[in-house]
Amino acid sequence: MIDTTHEMSDGLKTRKLTKKSLNAAEDDIVTDSYKTSTSDYKMDIKWRNVLIFIYLHATAIYAWTLEKKTSTIIVGWVLGLLAGFGTTVGSHRLFTHRTFKANNKLKILMVILQTMAGQEPVLHWARDHRVHHKFTDTNADPYNSRRGFFFSHIGWLMVKKHPDVIEQGKKVDMSDLKKDPILVFQEKYFLPLMILSTFALPTLSVYFIGGDTFSVAWNGNIMR
Repeated sequence: MIDTTHEMSDGLKTRKLTKKSLNAAEDDIVTDSYKTSTSDYKMDIKWRNVLIFIYLHATAIYAWTLEKKTSTIIVGWVLGLLAGFGTTVGSHRLFTHRTFKANNKLKILMVILQTMAGQEPVLHWARDHRVHHKFTDTNADPYNSRRGFFFSHIGWLMVKKHPDVIEQGKKVDMSDLKKDPILVFQEKYFLPLMILSTFALPTLSVYFIGGDTFSVAWNGNIMR
C-alpha cells in the first residue's frame, strides 16, 4: 500500500504557501497604490467641464426635438460612429492594449477618427486606461467604480483626478507610445486639430454642402 499522507501534507503546505504569497503580493499592490493618504482627500469639481456637459446634452436635446432634419441627423450619426470607432479600435485596442499591429496609414486614420471624438490625445487616453487596468477599483483608478456608477462612466470627467491617479500615471510605462511620432504630433497640436475635426469641418460641411442653416448644422453636429 502506498503512503500518501506525506504527499497530501506537502500539497496542503504548498497551497497554503501559495495563498500566503498571493496575499503578500496583493498587499504590496494595495500599499503601492495608496501611498497618498486618502483621509484628507476632497472631491474638487471642474465646473468648466460640468457646464460643457450641460451645454452639449441640452443642445443635443434641442436639436433632436426642435431642429431635427433627416440629412443632418444622418451625417451626425455617421460621424459619431466613425469617431467612436477611432476611440474603441484606435485608442483602446490598438494603442492602449496593442491588440493588433498597424502600418502608419492605418495609425493616422485611427488618430484622425479619435481626434474627431473630441476627448483627449491618444497618449493621455492610453495612459489613463493603462492605469485603470493596473489599479482597478482603487483610488489610483481614474474610473474607480467604487465611487459609483455615474462617476465611473462620466462623473470622473467632471472632477479633478485623485492624487493617486496622477502619481501612478507618471509611473505607468508609456515608452512604446511616446516613441510614435504620429501620437507625439497629435498631442502637440491636439487643440487646433480637435477644434477643426470635431466642430469646424463637420459643421461647415453640412452648412455649405447640405444647405442647412448654421444653427441646424452646428446643433446637429453637437448632437452626435
